[in-house]
Amino acid sequence: MKYIVLFIILGTGLLTLGEQLGGFGWVFAWLGLDFLIVAAAYLKLGYKIFGKRSTDGQLGLASVILLFPYLLFCWGFWHLQRRFLKEDCYNYIAPGLWMGRRAFVDELPADISLLVDLTAEFPEPKGALDGKDYLCLPTLDAHVPNEGEFRALVQKIADWPGNVYIHCAIGHGRSATVAAAVLMARGLATNAQEAEAMLKKARPWIKLNQTQRQLLDWTVKSSV
Repeated sequence: MKYIVLFIILGTGLLTLGEQLGGFGWVFAWLGLDFLIVAAAYLKLGYKIFGKRSTDGQLGLASVILLFPYLLFCWGFWHLQRRFLKEDCYNYIAPGLWMGRRAFVDELPADISLLVDLTAEFPEPKGALDGKDYLCLPTLDAHVPNEGEFRALVQKIADWPGNVYIHCAIGHGRSATVAAAVLMARGLATNAQEAEAMLKKARPWIKLNQTQRQLLDWTVKSSV
């Protein structure tokens, strides 16, 4: 809900500013419109506004054009976090399981055979999929996917015979939710709290929100 309120406030404010400035004010108005579209995604439209393809992890051209100012904002902020956060790109979680942020090809863990992508607003870096299987479940930032799709993804990862890398944008929320569920599915954690504690030992800045914890609890209850 806080994302919706924030994006509506930003969108309305930037639209108003753009109208007042005139001239190049259309740039602010465009960004304001994008924030309102993203607010609508959190309200109803979902991740599909980004046109993320599950086959190759790229964004749809129409979505990139329409949402370009917002995407530029997201991508720029991501690069700042990547540069200034004193945090590893990824961390070892359990045998055959790594978790972290969106990684360039030369940053990926060695010998990964399955790449799991939870982002909706980022394209997968070129070359990252080479020689690997790819699973993509686009999810809005700080949000959760459909429970059925989530459980199916977790089971595929839990059953995977090789090494797996799970990532979202920064590696704190969406990917941590999936990794926690995988730990439980593999019997390495008995509940969501224990799984989250294990993840925080490996990657201390992990922070699941209430919605993500509820999804993990529902997943555990429905599997009993």
